[in-house]
Amino acid sequence: MPVSLKELVGEWELTSDMASLYLNKQTGELYMVRKDDMLGFEEEDSDEEDELPDWEREEREKLREIEGSKDWVPVPTRDTHEAYRVMERFCLEQDDKLVELLMNAISGKGTFRRFKDVIHRHGLEKSWYAYQEARATEELKDWLEASGIEYEA
Repeated sequence: MPVSLKELVGEWELTSDMASLYLNKQTGELYMVRKDDMLGFEEEDSDEEDELPDWEREEREKLREIEGSKDWVPVPTRDTHEAYRVMERFCLEQDDKLVELLMNAISGKGTFRRFKDVIHRHGLEKSWYAYQEARATEELKDWLEASGIEYEA
């Protein structure tokens, strides 16, 4: 079953340093895992696990499935350096009067917050989110193709 590129992009944009996204190559299923959840869940005593709520037991079962199957692969994450480069390219593609303002916003500490403030102040949010989504789509499409994973737009 092909992976939905649109769904993959949407989920991927929700990941953070605290979570990883996994893809089942056979079914196209996506599953977000908090990094803390992947550490040591299999070490717990099965008696203790019986006392857990149903949702937590189901989650642990899914984690075991992901860890024990070659069908599940981690989706690569975009590091902060690449996120910065995407912002920088967006800045450089704007009107001349905004380029300097945006480039100043993304230098030094607090880059991401200042960038968001400037795009909000100048009504560029829709343009930014469309640009960011297009870059994410390109990155993930390249990854899927390089990994030999079938997808649909």
